[in-house]
Amino acid sequence: MQDDRLEDVEMKRRTSLHKEEISKDRERTAQIHKRLNGRARSTKERNRNREHRKGAKVKWKSRKREREKERKRERERERERERERERERERERERERERLKSKSEEEANFPYNFHAVIIDGSGKKVKLKPSC
Repeated sequence: MQDDRLEDVEMKRRTSLHKEEISKDRERTAQIHKRLNGRARSTKERNRNREHRKGAKVKWKSRKREREKERKRERERERERERERERERERERERERERLKSKSEEEANFPYNFHAVIIDGSGKKVKLKPSC
């Protein structure tokens, strides 16, 4: 009978120790989750913070997408500039061809461009060379 009592007392002591340990654990967790002003955060507040973090992530992703779009636009602008430069070079080449063509036509029409044979007053043949 006394053994039963001792066992019962021992069991109660263990239970109370266990309860104390649990309460200490709870206090520690509360301390961990407490804010600087000493009050624990509510579930609502924690959820709001979580949503804020998610929002920040969404904002970051949207900014990332925006940066990618901007890079894509910049590459397209660069390609367009390159195409424009190429067109300008082609126009320049065309102008150069036209200039050379007109120059050769001028030279063809120029009377002293080719060796000409002229008979002077005494009946002697004289070769004229181009003046240029």
